[in-house]
Amino acid sequence: MTLSPKAQEYYQELQQRRLNPRHHLRQIVALSDLYGVDAVARAMEDAFTFQAFSCQYIANLLESRARQLPIPCPLTLTRRQDLLDLEVPEPNLSLYDLCLAHKICWTQRLPCRRLGAWSRLAGEHSRRRS
Repeated sequence: MTLSPKAQEYYQELQQRRLNPRHHLRQIVALSDLYGVDAVARAMEDAFTFQAFSCQYIANLLESRARQLPIPCPLTLTRRQDLLDLEVPEPNLSLYDLCLAHKICWTQRLPCRRLGAWSRLAGEHSRRRS
């Protein structure tokens, strides 16, 4: 078996682990006719690395490597309605101003008169700033 440098070692492991190593050997040689000697040699070396000694494992490796995956391409939008046209409302940042005003009252140990409802506080604070 001259498929790869590890072919003889692979065959010895097949003899130790499988009931019919000649069947596996025939299948591996048949796979080399289908997929090529280089591909089978690489699959045998990978199988030897993972201690997987079977013609089915090598066939699975070869089939998965031969399967062509589609080449990813950029997204193309064909209709104008597919474009993302989003309108984001402007956020209300007055709540942060209220938190800052409350922190100032708290650090100066003054009674804070801004502890009412948030909507009332937003209106009160915006009038004081202007």
